[in-house]
Amino acid sequence: MAVINTIDDVFTHPQSREKFTGSRVLQIVRQVTIATGDDDGSVWFLGEVPDTAIITDIEVEGAAITGATDYDIGLYKPDGTVIDVDVFADGLDFSSISGLPVGPFGDGCRKGMTNLAVTDANKTVSELAGHVNKALPAPGETNRLPKYRVGLRANTAGSGAGALVSRITYLMAV
Repeated sequence: MAVINTIDDVFTHPQSREKFTGSRVLQIVRQVTIATGDDDGSVWFLGEVPDTAIITDIEVEGAAITGATDYDIGLYKPDGTVIDVDVFADGLDFSSISGLPVGPFGDGCRKGMTNLAVTDANKTVSELAGHVNKALPAPGETNRLPKYRVGLRANTAGSGAGALVSRITYLMAV
């Protein structure tokens, strides 16, 4: 027999109430160009978000790029220093659009949060970075930054060129 749980903590959990009640949905849309001269290790910044942003979706749309078989989406400091190269996505393949859903611009649309666990869905970018909010961080801890960059990194850049459009959707408390 099916059970209906009528007393559910999803509506009273402090983290959910604090982070989602009255939040605004914001989106960063950015076009990046992959050039034939770009090589493995190249990074394109898709957007900069506040430390309290909760990223709910990342999409990268574009046509196939010859040989572009391994790209990651991760977190970076505002100066471009890597924090976690593949916290959001690991091993995205841009070499084909076969089987992908079509995005608003008519090209293949890749999901950019395939490496994030469901248990991390409510975490802010500073929490995903492993940073803390303390007046005096303990040894080995890093105080959170006011902003973080989301970056696309090529592990196998390929030999082709192409334009990509990224969409980062996130929540901000009012």
